[in-house]
Amino acid sequence: MGIGNAVAAMAKAIDGELFGHVGFCSKESIRGRAVWSVDSCYITFMTVTLTPEQMRWIEAAVAAGQFSSVEEAVRLAVADFILASEPDDLSWTKPYIDEARKDVAKGNVVDGDDFLERLEQGIGALRSR
Repeated sequence: MGIGNAVAAMAKAIDGELFGHVGFCSKESIRGRAVWSVDSCYITFMTVTLTPEQMRWIEAAVAAGQFSSVEEAVRLAVADFILASEPDDLSWTKPYIDEARKDVAKGNVVDGDDFLERLEQGIGALRSR
């Protein structure tokens, strides 16, 4: 029995509703309730309760093609939450801010209204091509 089949059989034994069929183990076949990793080959379970409104939103987003599955939508939501909760390291911006401050001190600035007017002119020129 291959490692994927062994994991699938184990998961089937744990929860008869977990797989539509036994024979392989993949993210889609386990409907987000178990995770199979080729590197470590383990299964974990988690039950997440969503409100009816959240379920309708996710199902509509999948139906509209925004996500390939409910599992993908939830995985991306969790990934976005993790990214949003980590503090931003904006230290890379310091050299740019220092450069901008030097330009301002030298008088190398553009009035906001003038900038917007030039921007609109540039966009108009591009549209007329």
